Parts: sequence; structure tokens; C-alpha cells
Amino acid sequence: MRERLTVLVLACMTLIAVSHNVFAESQKERNLNGFWVETSGRGVLAIDGDMATFSTTGDLKADDRYQVELNGNEFTLLRSKNSSTFNKAMTATIDWNEPVLSFNNNRYRFIPAPEIKAAELDGYWAEETKKGNTLEIRAMQYKNQASRYDFYWWKVNTGYASYQHGVDKDVPLNIVNGFVFTNPNLSDAYRHYAIKREGDTIYYVNSNGARWSETKTKTLREYQPPKGFRDMTGVVNQYQ
Repeated sequence: MRERLTVLVLACMTLIAVSHNVFAESQKERNLNGFWVETSGRGVLAIDGDMATFSTTGDLKADDRYQVELNGNEFTLLRSKNSSTFNKAMTATIDWNEPVLSFNNNRYRFIPAPEIKAAELDGYWAEETKKGNTLEIRAMQYKNQASRYDFYWWKVNTGYASYQHGVDKDVPLNIVNGFVFTNPNLSDAYRHYAIKREGDTIYYVNSNGARWSETKTKTLREYQPPKGFRDMTGVVNQYQ
């Protein structure tokens, strides 16, 4: 009787362990589903179960598609008939605490895409960066559910005591899948992606690989150049 009870207990423990492993694997598969944005602006990997596509916007119907295999922490993309970006099977090891899919010797690094709602963008955002003697200020005002924006900029050279400035008004904007940004009036391939959000700051990369961030502000960021600095905007524009 005691032996039967021991066998029964061991069988139950084994069943629980197997069930836990199956649940953990299915949870990992669910965590993979969705959009993964490439951190240098190359495009989007959209994963749905055992299938994935690579495109500029996360189109699950894109022709560039792959089979997905998940084995523990190893994620593999297998080529299919219409695969074009990756010419062989690609495998990445995933750190589930900070998910990154890295392929082709880190040439492609995908992270889970944030979801930015249009209404959240409406209002004022700004960024200020300095490299050497050059100070750059960017200020944005998103309007009408982020369907348009005004872009103000200043470029200040403290070494030459000069600056340039400009503004682009009512620039059309379209948000795809919550993180892909395009100008609906342009037919070229330029677009930019939100790749991360931390509090009131959103980090972006464009299709040319340039990165920047924008932080929410209560009012429009304005800049007053130091007294005596020369406005070189018109002079520079003559040579462009």
C-alpha cells in the first residue's frame, strides 16, 4: 500500500512538472507574438505563432516570411519559399528579462515594439543635444490625434557665435501599428520608428539609422540665442 502511494505521489509530481514546463513554453510563445522593431531602423519582424514576416511596417501578410521555431531560449527563423532578407536559418538566444532577438552577428537586433497612442502624442515634446561646439534644439507640437505636427529647430555653434533656425508647419503624420511613423504625402521609403518608451521620453530611429529622443513638455520649447550670436540661417540656405 505504501509503495503504491509513493508511486502515485511521484506520478503526480512528474505530471505537475511536465504541466509547468508546457505552460512555461506556451507563455514564452505568447510573449514572442507581436511586433519586434529593428533598432537601427531596418524594419519590423511581426511574429504570429509559428510564422513571422519582415517588412517596413509590420505587415503580417508581407511576402518576406519565415517559419518560427522556439526551443527553450533559442529562437530560430527558417526560410520559406518567399524569404528574401535572410538567406539562411537564423538563430538567436533570448534573455527573457530583456528580450532581444539578435541575428547575423548583431547586424539585426530586434526588440519588442512599444505601442504609442495618437492621443498620447498630442501636445509638446522637445530634445536638446550637444556635440562639441554645436548645440541642437528640437521642439515638436503634435496636433489633431497626432495627424499633423509643427517642428521647430535651432542649431547653435558656440565656437563661431552663430546659429541657424527654422520651422516646418502642419507636417502630415500617419502612425502604423502604434510605432511606425510615415508622411502619407510622401511616396519614398523614409519612415521612423518608436523603439522604446521610458516615462515621458520616447526614443526613435529612422530608416537611415539616425536616432533621437523626444520628452514631453508642458509648453512649447523655445530658444533664445545668446546676445551677439549671428543668425546664419539665410547665408547657409544660399549654399544648399
